[in-house]
Amino acid sequence: MKLFYAWVPAADARLEASIHRKIQKHPLPIPKLHEETRINERMGIVYERVKGVELLTLLFQKPWLIPDLIKKMAALQSQLHQVQIAELPSVKDKIRHDILSVSVLTQSEKDQLLAHLAQLPNHQNLCHFDFHPGQIILTNTGAVIVDWITACQGDPAADIARTLILLKFSALPNSNLFKRIIVKIISGWVSRTYLNHLIKLDSQLNLKTIQAWMLPIAAARLSETVTNEEHRILTWIRKRM
Repeated sequence: MKLFYAWVPAADARLEASIHRKIQKHPLPIPKLHEETRINERMGIVYERVKGVELLTLLFQKPWLIPDLIKKMAALQSQLHQVQIAELPSVKDKIRHDILSVSVLTQSEKDQLLAHLAQLPNHQNLCHFDFHPGQIILTNTGAVIVDWITACQGDPAADIARTLILLKFSALPNSNLFKRIIVKIISGWVSRTYLNHLIKLDSQLNLKTIQAWMLPIAAARLSETVTNEEHRILTWIRKRM
């Protein structure tokens, strides 16, 4: 069961449940939602219990499996992009809202980013929009994708760009110096390999279509106020504007 903090509005919990119900109507490897509940003024959602290990954990425990794990992750993301759910929020609306809320960007920078965003394509493909190795659980019966609260509909290239931004800038929590150095060394190779797999799986994708989304999505990431990422993301954005 996922139990929300008491300060989380009930509407937010209901929204997550509503999104998940729409997605689980389709043949995708996701945990089944059983019911919504309330415990001591805290909203909760009862999901199917998934027993397994995170793909992220395996990347460090069994590094010799990295090529196969990257390929598996790419196949899963490509699979979800085959689904279309028009009732979900628009990825472009989400990015626009997030960019407008970022305090460290100037109004001129926001205007440029929003103008760039407006030129990008509109689609209705399912996007997880927080797809990374920590969201995939490997079980005895196959992989399961979790945490669909950010799901939206739009261009698959946007979903992939979001994953690449997460891989590029995210820092591992509670990691030692050695692990951080290893991640920095291999992250570029992982991203390139992952991207190559996805392009092979979908003939509509290419490097140019994915890169077109990187700038506005990086800017939207700033709205999440991730302290150890903000300076690096802001520097990266300003070098490309």
